[in-house]
Amino acid sequence: MSYRCLILKLLSVICKEIWLGSSTINKQGLCYFLKHFLCTIYLTYKTQRTPLRFPEPELHVSEYTPVRAGLVYPDNEWEQERPKSLKHLKKKEDLHIFEGSHIESGCSLLLRLSRLQEGLCQAFAVLQLGGGQILTLQNEVRLDLSDRESYQGCGFKLECLAPMRRWRITFNGLMYNQQGEDTHVKFGGMCVYTVRPESFTEYFT
Repeated sequence: MSYRCLILKLLSVICKEIWLGSSTINKQGLCYFLKHFLCTIYLTYKTQRTPLRFPEPELHVSEYTPVRAGLVYPDNEWEQERPKSLKHLKKKEDLHIFEGSHIESGCSLLLRLSRLQEGLCQAFAVLQLGGGQILTLQNEVRLDLSDRESYQGCGFKLECLAPMRRWRITFNGLMYNQQGEDTHVKFGGMCVYTVRPESFTEYFT
């Protein structure tokens, strides 16, 4: 976005807030109005200057390409799903959170897998079986065995089959039952999503 458009956007927000400010001051006070005003200006600037992670959807497509037809997934979506570099890990963790269930068996899984610095991996998982039994893996820290294509650590292996659409999740290791006893668990499954990836920034504006 050009600076001219950004300035016009900010001016329109300022005028709107000033116009609504009188009723806000009477109800909440001047301090509340100033906080609300500054937050609105900051968020407007931030969202207008932050580029979208994914391109905006095209409503009218005159020529279909393999990417537009959904046969090939764009590189920027793959980059979001593949394990991050060591340079990235020095700044922040590489984190994935999954939640899914199997309709027929009634089993459900909640998984948080995080790659840390120094070649370590941390996992938290809750597995509820169809009979109601709950197995947990509580913040286990193990070696990070991830490669360029998949996440591996703490007994888990996460493979992206289609970015932000299909993942294969497998586990082979020990989990704790409700009595605190070690239980050997092995399972595998595919996590499938039926909606296309969206950018939060696109809808926040």
